[in-house]
Amino acid sequence: MQCLKLPEKSRDELLVNSNLVMQMFDEKGVSPYKTFESISRFAHLLSACCGDNFAPRITRQRVTDNTEIILIEPACGSNTMIIQSTGDVIFVDSGYALYQEEMVKIFREHLPNFDEMKKRILVTHADVDHCGLLPLFDEIITSVNTKRCLELEFLGKDGYREQNPLHKPYVNMCKLMTGYQPVDPEKINAVWEVVEARVEPSVKSLVEPLQCRGV
Repeated sequence: MQCLKLPEKSRDELLVNSNLVMQMFDEKGVSPYKTFESISRFAHLLSACCGDNFAPRITRQRVTDNTEIILIEPACGSNTMIIQSTGDVIFVDSGYALYQEEMVKIFREHLPNFDEMKKRILVTHADVDHCGLLPLFDEIITSVNTKRCLELEFLGKDGYREQNPLHKPYVNMCKLMTGYQPVDPEKINAVWEVVEARVEPSVKSLVEPLQCRGV
């Protein structure tokens, strides 16, 4: 973990969470080496992509005369999308906090007025790789569930994934390695309700809207 140059407090917390993972494996009688090897590879990948080595794939696609999509895909995942249409700009997800400096540089290259503009972002769900740069934004558009999760984190409580004891140490380690910081809930605008379960659309549900339009 030394490759990430973490502050001492974060290193100590990483050690605590590593011990929790070891304890879980010990209780199951399973070797932890494969898991810790994966964690180590992830840490080295994060470190290797910093600074001048941060070279995401950037794709620009014009979808209408007035609308363009910019997709930023870092090697470590944590994709970010920028949608520009008739003068308006909205971001979709924001990547890891670790790469704030590198990502802001890209934002400024593609959006010359980035520093002055009102910054709006839509968050698809409250995972670390989607929410790392949220403190940069003025308005954060989410589902009700995502807002609740982000509120819990801001209050110093466990988010939904950490509430599962099996997931908690892994999520905490990812947050520590990527420098994640909770965002002020005052910025969050929850605009859609929670979808409890996905169901296949019925023939009736597909036909009725068409009949209403006279099709």
